[in-house]
Amino acid sequence: MANSELALLGGPKAVQTDPEDMFTWPIITEEDEQAVLEVLRRGGMSGTDVTQEFERDFADWHGVEYAVGHSSGTAALQAAMWACGVGVGDEVIGPSLTYWASVLPAFSLGAGIVFGEVDPMTLCLDPNDLENRITERTKAIIPVHYCGYPCDMDAIMEIAEKHDIKVIEDVSHAHGAHYKGRLVGTIGHCAGFSVMSGKALAVGEGGMFITNDELLHERVIAWGHYGRTTLWAHQRSLPGSVAEALRGPPLGRLQVPDAPVVLRLRPRAAQALQGPLRGDPEGHELFLGPAGGRAWRARSPAAQGVRLRLWRMVCLPRHLCS
Repeated sequence: MANSELALLGGPKAVQTDPEDMFTWPIITEEDEQAVLEVLRRGGMSGTDVTQEFERDFADWHGVEYAVGHSSGTAALQAAMWACGVGVGDEVIGPSLTYWASVLPAFSLGAGIVFGEVDPMTLCLDPNDLENRITERTKAIIPVHYCGYPCDMDAIMEIAEKHDIKVIEDVSHAHGAHYKGRLVGTIGHCAGFSVMSGKALAVGEGGMFITNDELLHERVIAWGHYGRTTLWAHQRSLPGSVAEALRGPPLGRLQVPDAPVVLRLRPRAAQALQGPLRGDPEGHELFLGPAGGRAWRARSPAAQGVRLRLWRMVCLPRHLCS
């Protein structure tokens, strides 16, 4: 391959094996279709009964006390910010790479945004720069486990505790990823997830908030699910904040139990790409993780170096992957 003309210029393709359905995502089964049809047929599209069942499943998966469904990961992060006391005149710190979802909701609360530097290898928030961004107005740090690589949570939590700042994990890229044996999303004070169809846990449109903190949970309920705070209400919520019963939770309830199995299928996609790339004359290959390079260090599909249909594949020169 090193002496061949690039495929772009008429040379042979680097990958010539049949990928079959390896890159087809999301995986939708007949059981998934029936779950959605059941909600449609009984007219339960605006209900939250399935949503609350999905919440319990999601909380059990992560081993936390509380999970609250939302219409998107962005809505879940907005609720998390409000629950953590982010308001007018405050600041949040996060990376700029996913600013539109991870930190932009702070503006709707009257707060400002301070961008932190990222580690050039992991593209995650760099703890070595973090303290330089903290001011007396800092209310929350929002580490994003970018492309499935877990942030250096020990260092981030140590800094946050030193300055009495809340940590809101953005796990939208990293469902099922582990940091030192712990599921990401369970290390900070709370976390927000996207579960839209492009994510590792793809259930349609929706988001999820999780925490072990009862006060944060109650504040999130009050922010977007205020109907749950009274005995007589009919489980109504603020428009744009609750996860719709049709578009997400029916699939989520079925996919959460299978998530560990499905997530293990994704490394096959990375391996299928890694082999041909090793012969690339430009010296590019998939960056499969820091400190050890090519081991499957984080157990999420994105953490293995491949993002759905390859549109966000992380490809670096070989000398940067050692």
